[in-house]
Formats: sequence, structure tokens, C-alpha cells
Amino acid sequence: MPENLRKIHELLEEIQSIRTNYLVESSPEISRHLGRSGEDEQRPDIFNPTSFLFIRSFIGDGGNRPISGFTFWNSPDINILPLEAGTSYTTTLEAGKSYSIRCQLHNSGDLMIPYPKVEFFLCDPSLGFNTAFAIQLGLVQMDGILLAGGQGSVELKYQVPISESGHKCLFARTFSFSPLDKPDNLHILDPRHQRHVAQKNLNFVSQSSNYSFQLVHFPNTEAEIHFRTLSQFEIYEMRHPFISDFRVKGRTNQGIFRKIFLEAKKSSHDLQMNWGRSGIRIITRGDGPDIQVQQQVLRSFEESLISINNGRGNRSLHQKLAKTYEELGKNMVKTNFDFKIPDFGLEKGEATGLEISAINLTNGHLIGGITLIVTG
Repeated sequence: MPENLRKIHELLEEIQSIRTNYLVESSPEISRHLGRSGEDEQRPDIFNPTSFLFIRSFIGDGGNRPISGFTFWNSPDINILPLEAGTSYTTTLEAGKSYSIRCQLHNSGDLMIPYPKVEFFLCDPSLGFNTAFAIQLGLVQMDGILLAGGQGSVELKYQVPISESGHKCLFARTFSFSPLDKPDNLHILDPRHQRHVAQKNLNFVSQSSNYSFQLVHFPNTEAEIHFRTLSQFEIYEMRHPFISDFRVKGRTNQGIFRKIFLEAKKSSHDLQMNWGRSGIRIITRGDGPDIQVQQQVLRSFEESLISINNGRGNRSLHQKLAKTYEELGKNMVKTNFDFKIPDFGLEKGEATGLEISAINLTNGHLIGGITLIVTG
């Protein structure tokens, strides 16, 4: 071995030896300074640097999951720009036209992330999402290194096929293999549980027109679909450029939604619908895990996720729970619904906001939501 390489090898061995013996040699001294002795002696924790890759689901989102109490389906980090116009962001895709889909990434961890990846999915308007019912638009990577505490962005050029247009929901999912920083579930697209996933859907529709959406759910499920109008503040807070073209009206009498009739299309599972206290109650029965199993898996996974975020969790146990959660996501199905947008009494040039959301009645958590801007 050349002399220089031998010296380097000896130096590395010396450094490794110092690191290995650090805890044993330093513990008594640290305990002495802290006034501890005997059983009270505490060894310092080993610092394990990690990355913390995420896409925001709302303004002020720091990446901690699960999240609740926030509208998570209008991510401020995902924007779509028509290439022909190139001036205003949009959320309505037109067949045959090309768009620039841009996504901002964040890393609040200690490790830099070389060339993080982002994949984009396009779905029909849905309450709840799964990759089984999505079209993958493409996979891109950031051109450079996402520094610790830094931000970066990626861009995907997408030409809409002639057969694909209208109101859509867009998802971005980011990941890295080195350092390993990826979602817990390959199937369920759920920003509420996954900091790596973000959603963008905001649609403009006319009052008294027909609207279609889908509910993605487990074969055995109990859910409730809610309708509500938005306040002027909530509408302006979306910061959508097209809103400036309308006179915005705020909340409308919620009683108008009692006139809504949801028409469910045929599916592979039994379905019952009726008006509950605050929305339309949906009960389905089919092959797959029963509701008690779902409750147990979701509760255990969420509790583990909270513990991990607080620095108290068992990562080995969390990986096992994440695997069970992922297996659960393979069993999801979808139900398509049609209904008529109510007549809000809007005149030409006026607009209001309508939010459709679904609640999982087994645990009271949001499944997903759709925001519509209804125009006169």
C-alpha cells in the first residue's frame, strides 16, 4: 500500500476509534457537570442527522403530520401555467393545450437532498384519492441540491390529450432514495398523513349546471358528504387570479343544500344513501377489511406518526405499521356521483365558493374535499 494511503487509513481508524469511545469516556464528565452520579448518570444522545422533505398543503405548513382543521386540497406549492398565455395560473385544463406544472419543495431537515424526485398524478374530481384511479403525468427531478433548511422547485411540461380535459385534481408526490425520504404509502394519496404529497383542485362551474365527482373509499365504509358555501375572506384567500374578474358573494343559506340529490352510478359494492344531520350519509358494503380493522390500523398508524414527529416514537414499529397501512390502501374502490349545482341567485359577473367534503364516520377525519367557484 502506498505510504500516503496507509497514513490516511490509519487516520480514519483513529477518528473512528475516538467516535466509538466518545460516549463511554465522556459520560462521567458530563454527569459530573450536571451534578449527577450513580444511577442518575445519563449518556448523551447520538445525533442522527436526517432530511425532512415535504410539499406544503396550506400556507404555514411545516410538514408535521397528521394535519387536521385545514383545507389541504389547494396546495400553495403547486401551480399550473398555460404555455400559450404564460401570464395567469389556472386550474382548468383544456384538451390539446400545453401547460407548465410547477411544484415547490421544502427541506427543513439537517441533511441536503441531491436531486429530489417529484411525480405528478391527474385524477377526476374526488373525495379521497388512490394511485389506482389516477393517471401518472410524469416523473421529474430537481436540477440541483435541496439544501438543509432550503427550498427548490421542479417543472413538468404537459400537453393535455384530446380525450382529457375539464375539471381535474392534480397531485405532486416527492421522494428521495439517498438520503431515504419517501411516503409511507405507495397507493393512497393523502396529504393529511403524508408530507410528501400535496393536492391542487379548484374548479369554476356555472350555477344550475351538472357536476360529477367520485368518492374513493374502502369497500366497507361509512362516510358523510358535506356541502357548504365559503365566506368572501376564504374565497379571496385562495389568491386565484380569475377571482378578480368577478364580484364575490359570501355565504349563502345552507338550507339550499337540502335540495341536492346525489345520483350514484353502479359499482361493485352495495350502497345506501340518506340525509344525515349535516350531510348525505354514505354506507357501503363489499369485500375487504371490516370497519373495526380499518379503525385499528388507522388509529395505530396515526398515533405512531404523532410519536415519531415528537421524537418519541419507535421507528422499527412505525415501519411495520406503515406497511400495514399500505396494504390497507390496496383495497380501495370508488363510487361516482352526479348532482346539479344549486341556483344561488347569482347574476352575470358574480361568483361564490362551494366546498364539497367527505368525513370518515369511523374516526371523524376528513377523507378529502373539492372547492368550486360557482359563477352566475
